[in-house]
Amino acid sequence: MKALLILPFMMLAACASVQKPKPLTHQDHIKVVYEDAEKAFANKEYERAVKQFEEVRSKYPYSKYAALSDLRLGDVFFEQERWLEAADAYDFYLKFHPRHENNAFAAFRIAKAYVNAKPKDFFLFPKSFLRDQSSTEDALFAIDRFLSRYPEHESAKEALAMKIKLRSEMAKRDLNIAEFYIKRKKLEGAKFRLKYVQETYSDTPEAELALKKLEALSHS
Repeated sequence: MKALLILPFMMLAACASVQKPKPLTHQDHIKVVYEDAEKAFANKEYERAVKQFEEVRSKYPYSKYAALSDLRLGDVFFEQERWLEAADAYDFYLKFHPRHENNAFAAFRIAKAYVNAKPKDFFLFPKSFLRDQSSTEDALFAIDRFLSRYPEHESAKEALAMKIKLRSEMAKRDLNIAEFYIKRKKLEGAKFRLKYVQETYSDTPEAELALKKLEALSHS
């Protein structure tokens, strides 16, 4: 009989010893939302990832996860090849987190996004170096900004190669104009353009080509 009386008290004591789960703290909730966004990004669920990253940065702007979310939004757009949106997102991140540890990465990604956003050559249209060069100039500006701030970064060599390639495209435009003048026997105009290429784009292969054309014209 005593055992039957004691048993309910033992059960009550056991239940009381089981602690209820603690409610999520403010910081825990931020972490959960951010980690969910990371999982969505890893699974290429980009729409959900953007929504979650934007929630973190808008609702918890002073959390350490806000800076990471700003950066990750750039990564999401970059993976989707939404180049200009990616550049804008990385720019936003750099503006509001000027001393963050991933700033060099973001600055390089901006440069690469602008390079990727340039018009591509297509056989029905003029060569890209004959079209408007504003996109090339934007890319060069971003590359120069990256190289001036992070000259020793592991991506500096790739950035320099991109810069030379873009400058080569710009030089080709002037070489094309020089050829136009040569065909129409306007040799002074051709020489002016060739000298311009030689002096302005001396770091490109086109500079040597311009020099050879100048020498040819001087002996013609």
